[in-house]
Amino acid sequence: MFRVSRSTVTELSRELRGLPRDFLHYTLVDAQLVVGPTGVFVIVEAPDDPVEATYTAVDRAERLRHELSDRLAWVPFVDAVVGTADGAAPPTAECVVVAVDMIHDMIANGPRIIDAQTMMQLALLDLPRTD
Repeated sequence: MFRVSRSTVTELSRELRGLPRDFLHYTLVDAQLVVGPTGVFVIVEAPDDPVEATYTAVDRAERLRHELSDRLAWVPFVDAVVGTADGAAPPTAECVVVAVDMIHDMIANGPRIIDAQTMMQLALLDLPRTD
């Protein structure tokens, strides 16, 4: 379902690299995946087409949730997020749209909703971590 992409440094990947150590960051082909005590986030950067990015983020989040439901007894909500230059959401947005430079704060400073045991299970995803 998810394939790892080649490493390309973008504004979004720089923001995510600054997350605290208790967050796991995976780079996927067309999205970023962050797993941490504040939740599970599928993030798509939208430099050109925010409408298409929202569809991609929602689709990847739904697919990940289904995949996790086969592995975990309790699956946390998987948030679909799109990062844009200005945080402006297209009228058809079905997910959270936020300025890329605010994503770090949104994820790192959110409420802690995932317990330590679930975090340990989520850390076992079959994807290589981005360090």
